[in-house]
Amino acid sequence: MLPLPLFPKFLRMLRSGDMVYDGNGNKVSSYLAKLVLIVLWLKDILTELNFWVGNLVRQD
Repeated sequence: MLPLPLFPKFLRMLRSGDMVYDGNGNKVSSYLAKLVLIVLWLKDILTELNFWVGNLVRQD
């Protein structure tokens, strides 16, 4: 399942200025950390899409 329910939370994180929370709830204060989180989030979505597209192609 795509992580779309996380999207509003993701947008709030981007708008919230400098403070970012990592997976353990620790505050991370840097734009580089935000960039890393964005890249990981996009990687998860692309992995899911690849999985679903692969399943659709294999069914034919």
